[in-house]
Amino acid sequence: MKQREIAEQEACATIRWVVRDGSALVTCGAGLDIRHIVCGFESCFIAIKNLPLHVKKHEVEELFIQQGVDVSRFCVVKMLPTNNEVGAKVICDSELGKTIAEGLDGSEFQDSFLDVTVDNGGIPNKMGSASERSVNFLTITWELSTITMVAQYATHNDAQTAGKKLKRTKFEGRNVQVKLIRSPQLRTSSTSLKISDLPPSVTTTEIERLSGALAVKISPGAATFDKEDVEKFLKRIMTQRKGFESYEASPPNPEKYIAQARVRFSDRESAERAQEYMESQMSEWGYPQLHFSLSKPLQYVITIPLSQYRAQKGRWDSLPVEGDDNKGAFVRVADNAKDKAFIRVLGEDRTAVGQLKVRVENLVAGESLDSQLWHRSFMGPAGQRLLENISARSKAYVRGDWKSKTLKLYADANAKKAAIRLIKAEIKNLEASEWSESINRRAIGFFVRKGLPTLKQELGEDAATLELLPTPRLIISGGEKARSLVARLIAESCKGIESEAMGNGQDTCPICFDEVISPVMLTCGHFYCTSCLQHLLSTAAERKTFPLVCSGTGGKCKVPIAAPIIQRHLQQQFGQLVEAAVTTYIEKRPKKFRYCRTPGCQQVYRYEKGGRVLECPSCFATVCATCHKEGHEGMTCRQRELMDNPGEQERLNEEWARNEGAKRCPSCRVLVQKTEGCNHMECQCGAHFCWLCLRTFPEAKAVYAHLRADHGGINDEATQRERLAQEQADLALAQRLHNEENGHTGNGGQFQARVQQERVARERARDRNAAEEHQRQLQEMDARMRALSREVREMEERRAAEEQKRAARKEKNDCIIM
Repeated sequence: MKQREIAEQEACATIRWVVRDGSALVTCGAGLDIRHIVCGFESCFIAIKNLPLHVKKHEVEELFIQQGVDVSRFCVVKMLPTNNEVGAKVICDSELGKTIAEGLDGSEFQDSFLDVTVDNGGIPNKMGSASERSVNFLTITWELSTITMVAQYATHNDAQTAGKKLKRTKFEGRNVQVKLIRSPQLRTSSTSLKISDLPPSVTTTEIERLSGALAVKISPGAATFDKEDVEKFLKRIMTQRKGFESYEASPPNPEKYIAQARVRFSDRESAERAQEYMESQMSEWGYPQLHFSLSKPLQYVITIPLSQYRAQKGRWDSLPVEGDDNKGAFVRVADNAKDKAFIRVLGEDRTAVGQLKVRVENLVAGESLDSQLWHRSFMGPAGQRLLENISARSKAYVRGDWKSKTLKLYADANAKKAAIRLIKAEIKNLEASEWSESINRRAIGFFVRKGLPTLKQELGEDAATLELLPTPRLIISGGEKARSLVARLIAESCKGIESEAMGNGQDTCPICFDEVISPVMLTCGHFYCTSCLQHLLSTAAERKTFPLVCSGTGGKCKVPIAAPIIQRHLQQQFGQLVEAAVTTYIEKRPKKFRYCRTPGCQQVYRYEKGGRVLECPSCFATVCATCHKEGHEGMTCRQRELMDNPGEQERLNEEWARNEGAKRCPSCRVLVQKTEGCNHMECQCGAHFCWLCLRTFPEAKAVYAHLRADHGGINDEATQRERLAQEQADLALAQRLHNEENGHTGNGGQFQARVQQERVARERARDRNAAEEHQRQLQEMDARMRALSREVREMEERRAAEEQKRAARKEKNDCIIM
């Protein structure tokens, strides 16, 4: 009864797991059904310091829960105890990270005050962990001043005794150098000591008192400088430089005889100019030799086997190296270690470094060969020795990737061909000695518990494999000895099947159809043999069918297996299975999740409406979460599409021209709009052309002649029809007035006067209407031009703002990562 209660509780349990090289967080339910994902683009890390030594993981989690954070949106990744405190690292949804950090920072927790910070640049990646720091510091170092004294003693023994005592004595934290002074002219033993590297503050009296010397004098030497005087001088010079922000003097290192100061500037360019100025003026100041250094803003480090590096030497040599033309991003390789090569990606351009970093990571990852170039024998010790032999013969580097069941190849072109040829030959040999034997499903339990271990012990670890799906079978490598052993085991399993009591009501395992041994009860009530369940779960990553469900009742149960049960029975393989579940989940939802734009980068982001710009935690590329193109802050996706699509811009221009009646100048192709006047057009480029047929002419007179000859006048047909209609209306009006005059007065003079007045009034009204229409058209055109100019200006401002933000992000995010 207790076991059933535990199974029911575990059925509702969820498990949080960090995936994708430690940059994403996933929450899994029963059957490893994916409930929630915090993608690498959405995550950040929160660092918590000053936790008490006895703190537990669930207590740290409770801090976040009290802030109202859902457990699916954070996970405690590490608990790092130090001498007097514990530090915790928590992966979290970046939308909540800053708010949580501000809420927890400085808060009291079990008599301690927490120090909480957000590390947006601290997402782990394949080339180490990122730790951000300012790159606008100019570091200045110089040697501390020292003096040398000569001490005289009564005897040689006194000098030796004093020398030993002085070597054990530290002066202001410094160890001094002591030597016996030997003169080639004197054959007697020396009674004098030379004491060097002494601080200038040490007096001769102090040496006399400490060592018992008869006399001590200071040797003439280089000028001495007071550390405080040097620092005051440097600070005065630095504060006068453009972009200066702060000056910080580090405590001197007496053991190395150096002092150091760090000067912060508003930007890296100002720091570089200050360094150039100081180096050019240094010889004129008379102060000690100063050394200046500006760290490379970005540095990523990875270590690979030396044999792998040598197999890819040609490809490594093709990457950009340090030089005047490669300040943006370059690779530095140190291969002088015994069996390791240290690869560094450095540079000043964040985007270029990110892209080069991904290239290096892909080179380090190697080439995954086709699944047909894989054999299960490669997983065992004999298979590893076989791969080492192939590597030696082909000059390539070949290793097995046990997670994906593929071979990884590291080689140049010629070595690759040789390695693949050897791999195919070895697989052919292995398959020639390999055969399979189907077994009764009810015999699975026997072979899981006894048969398979016996075969591995007798034939070799790599010589026997048990497959459960789609039908149970043994895959064996070996000759007659192997066949004889398999036949004996199958016969033994059949005897066990025949001796079983059928229908005795005992529970049977859904995998082996045998009596359950070492039972595991699932939520649905079905019992499995522990070994059968482990075998089923360990092969689930290859099938990529999720969620994982119970196969009881002849495969009809299909109740998801509780996540804690899966984790408990897989242990080290659990992470691999979660990764497979996440990959399957993402690949089935291409409209919801996308991979980073940079080729080869495996980071994933989530589709969002609204054009939100995201930054990849691995390669630093920006991407719009809506249109999946390069980030475009301040612009809509449609505007960005237009900027990148000249054809669409042209189509919209043509559509506007059709709607507004505009045409292109036949000479310069600029859009021209006619608002009034005749059909002779003169473009700003100087061309004269006909508005009706777009024929060009050398001068205006030729255009007018063409209009009269070919188009019946200088105005268009609509204008002529309007004038004809107006003349007909005037004639009708005149006839009406004439009839009225004849019917009433018969006075011809008054008739002519009224006709003339009416005509003048109509002409004035027509002129007024034409003027108003002309003014309206001018206003509309002016409004359109202002709107167009405003849109162009806004697009330019948005583009400039986007460039400024990119530059600001570059300055803010420039970091060094070790």
